[in-house]
Amino acid sequence: MDMYESLLGPETLEQIQTIRVLLPEYAGLAEPQDRKNSDEIVRAYLSRLLGLLNAHLASLRAYFRARGQDQLFGRTDQVSEVAEMFSDKVKTVPYAYSPFFTIPRLPLDQQEKIIDDDYTLLSLADKTETILLPTLDKYSDFQGILDAIAEGVATLDSYFEQRINHIMEFH
Repeated sequence: MDMYESLLGPETLEQIQTIRVLLPEYAGLAEPQDRKNSDEIVRAYLSRLLGLLNAHLASLRAYFRARGQDQLFGRTDQVSEVAEMFSDKVKTVPYAYSPFFTIPRLPLDQQEKIIDDDYTLLSLADKTETILLPTLDKYSDFQGILDAIAEGVATLDSYFEQRINHIMEFH
């Protein structure tokens, strides 16, 4: 922890420690290069999750086809489309050239907001990923699992949008 980071509140410091358990390379937001690296790491983590999700949805689709459960194709496609739109948003953020990445020091309250966003996103991503862990033959309520995945992606999207807004405050 550097001197500037030590000025953050105790809750934010705990969040940083938790984030670093999941993403050891997470550098925080004190310096411009740290912000750039941390942003890339968080977005890469979300992209990895979305890649797993899309592969899982493709497996579900094949599973439904093999068992003649065509009624679930439409819902699977809807969830896949929502996940794909979120994936595009994660890859092509509107703040790529934001002063967020160049100003020497962010106000502490702004750092805390964005660290909280990162913490929330990573926690939700981890929770969403646990939905994907059971094998296909353990599922009994396919509509329920599709709904849970869709809800997880929508929630992630909402928090990612909040994160974008916090970063865009520097335009």
